[in-house]
Amino acid sequence: MGKLFGVAIAAVTMVAVASPAEAQRWGGRHRHHDRVDGGDLLLGALLAGGLIAVISSADKAERNRRDAENYDYPPPPRPAPPPPAWLPNSNAPADGYDAPPADYGTPSGGYAIANADDAADACAGAALSEGQRLARVASIGAIDAVDPVSGGWSVRGSILLREDYRKRGTERPFTCSISGSAAPSVRIEGY
Repeated sequence: MGKLFGVAIAAVTMVAVASPAEAQRWGGRHRHHDRVDGGDLLLGALLAGGLIAVISSADKAERNRRDAENYDYPPPPRPAPPPPAWLPNSNAPADGYDAPPADYGTPSGGYAIANADDAADACAGAALSEGQRLARVASIGAIDAVDPVSGGWSVRGSILLREDYRKRGTERPFTCSISGSAAPSVRIEGY
């Protein structure tokens, strides 16, 4: 901004110095007697307007640069959690499924939840499914607690729901309960 201001001052000084020399050349026929006429006012207004425009442009560019530096960009999306242990292998052969793990399912066709990790995986998958039903983009934020309850598990966590990857969305807490061979029951707060 200092350079632009210096250039503007130099331009005004050159015009001011050149005006008396120009006046002397025409001085023989026209005498103004040091009066200010419309041309002088117009020239002054044009110079002042140009100087103001240059300074304003420099200030605006500086404000835009500072605003860009201080913008609070949304955090990048969190990586997706690993798939639950009870899901079929994603590297399955062309027929769709390879052999499930030995502890997959129960004779009745339900889930086999043997420990807290299995409960967290099952509930994360169920919460993700429920979240994708409610919003276009859903991702598990965190699993906050996995507690044993009589005959099963209680899982608490958070899920991020948004309509577009570029938008922030909302983080909602969820609770999930799973017991025995039953499917997980998920409740997302606010829905």
